[in-house]
Amino acid sequence: MAGLALVPLLALHGRSRFLETGQRLSAERREPLAVVLATLASASRVARDWGQWDQIRDYVLQPTPGPLPEPIEPTSVLEIGRVMAVVHDSGRVLFIRGGDGDPRALHLSLLSCARPNLAALEALKQVRLLACRDARGFDYLGAATRVTNSAKTLGAPAVMLFFVPLHTLELGPAINTQVYRLSRDFAWAVRPTAVGASAQDLPPGLEPLGFPDPVYGPGGRQLMLRQPSAQGPALELLGRDLALAALVLALALSVRMLLMLERRRVRLQQRQIERRGNTRIRRLSAELESLLDGVGMPNLAANRSDRVLARLMQAAPGPDDDTPAGRGGAAGQVLEERMQRLISRFQAVLVRAKALALLDPLTGLPNRRYFIEHLQLELDHSRQGGGPASSPGAEGIGVAVTARHAILFVDIDRFKAINDSYGHRTGDAVLKAVAARLQRLIPPGDFLARYGGDEMAILHDLQSLQGKPIELQRQALGQWAETLLSAFRTPLPLEGLELTISISLGVHLLDSAQDDGSEALKCADLAMVRAKGKRHRQIVVFDRQHDSADLNSYQLYVDLIQAIQDQQLTMLFQPIFGPSGQVHAVEALARWTHPQLGVIPTETFLALAEQHRDMVFLGEELLRLALEGFRRIHARDASIRLALNLHPSKLLDPELVSRLLARLEQIHLPSSCLTVELTEQSVLEPGPAVERNLRQLREQGISLSLDDFGTGYSSLVLISRLRPDELKIDRSFAQAMLRDDYASQIVSLITTMAGSLDLELVAEGVDSAEVLEALRALGVQRFQGFLLARPMPEAELLERLDGRGFDFPDTSALAQIPQG
Repeated sequence: MAGLALVPLLALHGRSRFLETGQRLSAERREPLAVVLATLASASRVARDWGQWDQIRDYVLQPTPGPLPEPIEPTSVLEIGRVMAVVHDSGRVLFIRGGDGDPRALHLSLLSCARPNLAALEALKQVRLLACRDARGFDYLGAATRVTNSAKTLGAPAVMLFFVPLHTLELGPAINTQVYRLSRDFAWAVRPTAVGASAQDLPPGLEPLGFPDPVYGPGGRQLMLRQPSAQGPALELLGRDLALAALVLALALSVRMLLMLERRRVRLQQRQIERRGNTRIRRLSAELESLLDGVGMPNLAANRSDRVLARLMQAAPGPDDDTPAGRGGAAGQVLEERMQRLISRFQAVLVRAKALALLDPLTGLPNRRYFIEHLQLELDHSRQGGGPASSPGAEGIGVAVTARHAILFVDIDRFKAINDSYGHRTGDAVLKAVAARLQRLIPPGDFLARYGGDEMAILHDLQSLQGKPIELQRQALGQWAETLLSAFRTPLPLEGLELTISISLGVHLLDSAQDDGSEALKCADLAMVRAKGKRHRQIVVFDRQHDSADLNSYQLYVDLIQAIQDQQLTMLFQPIFGPSGQVHAVEALARWTHPQLGVIPTETFLALAEQHRDMVFLGEELLRLALEGFRRIHARDASIRLALNLHPSKLLDPELVSRLLARLEQIHLPSSCLTVELTEQSVLEPGPAVERNLRQLREQGISLSLDDFGTGYSSLVLISRLRPDELKIDRSFAQAMLRDDYASQIVSLITTMAGSLDLELVAEGVDSAEVLEALRALGVQRFQGFLLARPMPEAELLERLDGRGFDFPDTSALAQIPQG
């Protein structure tokens, strides 16, 4: 009976395995299908670019077209076996180029496959996607389109064909294998065209590609896929499941028998076990109570880690003295109460101990928290007037408690470049090597920690200089810091590599009057920031009398971080107008109003975030504000674009595009509505990360704009390399062109260049009607400035879009400007 009951379950499991296998096989097809679709899109783009070209049309219209002229010979696109052809409507092949193997046989195969599909090309801009297989069994993906002029208004009696071989795609072994397997399932069939026809009406065993447009092949038939068979893999998996189920069932029966035997044995010996267990529990409870009583009692004679542990554990609750251990009741009740009290205390200790990860796992040094707590302990002891006390620590380093110390922040110069060039594995090896070298260089009484990232921190003992003038202490400290710098002129021995690095030092001398560890760390950090600002191998000693401005700047930075956390930053939007006064786009502009200092200039808080390496944190908040505000604007008018200013440091972030796309997906905005504004500085010397981010932005349909054009290098090579969609003329030219003919000529040249390169052109700084009129006269089509609209909150912008409008001057006259 039990076996019969398992039959339906096995049937259901078999069906589930069959469905899972089918879904897995379908999922395996998604990536190669995406490659096929991308290849078709690429072929379609090349066919349009070459077929819709004045010189190709002129060649076709010749009475007797001869050899191709050199300017239109398609050698640049015929790499790795690609084929291009132009076929006259009469069926005559005007020219055909490319291919591998036997070109003649290949050309005949492709033309034979393509010809039945050419008659369907009637509209000038129509493209027909093709998939053909040559005599060797190799598949070619291509596209066909009518030959027209560049403006796509005049046709010619010929068709442009372009094919890309699937077997020569350079995508890596794994994806090439997947594409090859997919191509083996290609099949061409006549798809039903009757009204109401669906995927169920296809020939048996075939399924559609699922592409937006059909793909045609020999005889005008459509490309389809043979349905994958899941029966064999599913049966194999089901067989494994049954074997595993049988094994589990046998093990379960064995365990059940063992448990039955064990219960019988336990019942026979239960009294002896209970008696012994109670005795053992009492003994362990006493030992555990003794151990817990010893935690949380600071002892300056203890080693370093014990003292820090004691400081962190002081908040753990002590024994529950209100519950007498011998309160009445049976012995079992007393034992239960004692165990409950121990459990409560031990849980409290565990909660408190979660924060006790005192060592950095990579270098083995004390970590940031350990350093901060140890520093505060030393300051507290110095303030209490304690004399030096020493005992060996857990790390084998003597602890010297003195009244005066110095903090040295050690930063590895260009550490990010090391990670980018050699990889994070080498970067980790550099950190360990630097830590080991510093450990050998510091005196026994000093305390070295990894403070975070590529920063180390040293609490330097000044006991040997105690009682000497402060200037002498500074001089001696500077000499020792120079020794640290010099020690890193020798290359670091890494695995298979010798790397020479440099370090920068920020130094702060603290005395017993300074009892705030966070204040001391802030001073040392400011000294480090100044050292990093002076390039490499620098030492900066903090001087309170001369560095008060830096302290104020640091406080403003702290306020900025708090403002980001409290969401006090705001985002304004300034419209960019088209030639007839319509809002073409809005530029997102960040603002911060400080509670005490009022409005802080954008350049100021951006520079603060950059200086303290928190640009990613600030950038994420500004991106959130910009996209959430623009979401309502986009819902009101989907034709309006959003212009986002991208700080140069953001382009170095390898996660830039993925985070941007995640934000867009989260608030349901298409990437095609974005224009990213870049300065010349950010792309002047692009590294691999910058080039990768620019490429990914273009692939996602995000437009690129070169901001403040004309103020930097304005290199034509830069434009050629970046290939922006838009140029923004800097406001300084717009404001100077009325009084400076030279500035007017520059704007005219930029306008001419933009028109020749088919670039959008936006003029900033349109603050007067005269400037607007002058820009219009030069043919500028996009305008932004205080004359037209100031930056405004999203609510005000929506109100104007809904009816109040904008005071755009002379709209009727602007409407007569030809559209570019």
